[in-house]
Amino acid sequence: MTSLLFDLSATQHPKGSRHGGAEYAKAVLRAILHMGAHQDIGGFVRDDWPEDPEVSLLTDQAGIKILRGSSFEDAGAIARELGYEHFFSGVPYHFHSTDFGTTDITLALHGLRSIELPSDIYEYLYRPTFSGILKWIGKSLLTEHYKRVRLAELHKLLNVKAGRINIISSSYHSSSVLYDILGRNSSVSRVTCYCPPSAVQTLETPSDADKRVIELGLDPRKYILLVSGARWEKNSYRALRDLTSLFSEHPSIFAGFKIAVSGGLPTLLPQVDASNIVGLPYVSVSDLAGLYASSYCFVYPTLNEGFGYPPLEAMAHGAPVICSSSTSTTEVCGKGASYFDPRRGSELRARVLELALNPDRRLLWQEAGRAHERAFRPLQERDLLQVAHLLLAAKEVAL
Repeated sequence: MTSLLFDLSATQHPKGSRHGGAEYAKAVLRAILHMGAHQDIGGFVRDDWPEDPEVSLLTDQAGIKILRGSSFEDAGAIARELGYEHFFSGVPYHFHSTDFGTTDITLALHGLRSIELPSDIYEYLYRPTFSGILKWIGKSLLTEHYKRVRLAELHKLLNVKAGRINIISSSYHSSSVLYDILGRNSSVSRVTCYCPPSAVQTLETPSDADKRVIELGLDPRKYILLVSGARWEKNSYRALRDLTSLFSEHPSIFAGFKIAVSGGLPTLLPQVDASNIVGLPYVSVSDLAGLYASSYCFVYPTLNEGFGYPPLEAMAHGAPVICSSSTSTTEVCGKGASYFDPRRGSELRARVLELALNPDRRLLWQEAGRAHERAFRPLQERDLLQVAHLLLAAKEVAL
């Protein structure tokens, strides 16, 4: 069994919010510890990084040796000095200047958003500060230059000094984009697509879910749910603009309806009737489960995804899913969702009206979503185990 230095900093977003890459890293850690490889694992943590309580409990119970450093470059020094054979990071973008010596490294790349989607015309609405607007203008005017800078950073990461460099991608879309970008100018040994594990931790009973949403100020089945509202990449502004106009133009159909948005809101909301919006911060896993389960439907208008956990989570909780057709989402959601072009409000309006005017369609999409998530989960469980074996064996595991 190979000795492994695990990047525990990747299990927690630096701002403390929920992050898909961090959830992925935690799932991989749980799988590895479940295999009983405790004595062969060290955990790297940056001194100034917030710690995840669940991860702290897991590592304490398993007796994992915690190795601290003041910078990400220290991870390489620790790997070299203590003779670790393998290093893994679930969110590796900070390690482009790290020298790992002869240690093999495996890096999980969940998407290439900064290269595929440097900016959007409505990005300034999410951060209308002087620095935020200046950055948005710079990216808009110098898009190709910005992409070249991000490509250079990616090439630097994928050519760090190490033994073998293995890349795990979360979708075939991202794998293909990465392969196209890499060409021959890389030290990467291989790129493998492993489906990220399920993020569904608990299923709420209908009565418990309704109770939770009522406590949050919402009426069950009388709200449309969006998540990660304060992130421009998730495209909440367009969805809010189009949904509130839909409500105002069809008041008899959507009487009493609200739009619930977790994870904050854009700072500016021009052409949006904010009276129909209930803005929530990032909520707990149990509250989010309740929000999914009691929603009228879940709308995911994302502009770019490396994978996309929320639609699958919504499906598991019985929410009909109306999803952007961008990048990896159709690959992940399959026949479990109804799709729309995230930049065309008329398509989103049509999908919502389809449910409102045809109640049987809502039931159909509920069942289609549940069936798809149930069928998808064994693939996620299989790939999670393969990643755990790969990291501990330091050799390729056949798909």
